[in-house]
Amino acid sequence: TDYSQSLDEGTSLLCIYGFFSTVKPLEPFLIPFLTGPDKILTIEQV
Repeated sequence: TDYSQSLDEGTSLLCIYGFFSTVKPLEPFLIPFLTGPDKILTIEQV
């Protein structure tokens, strides 16, 4: 039915929003990893 489909879409959007609102950004951990002593990248390149 139309009501059931609308409810499923709303629930899906709510779950997707909840997931992405709790995901922490990766950047604070990615830059030290890419510029570590065993890597060849500099901070300017990243």
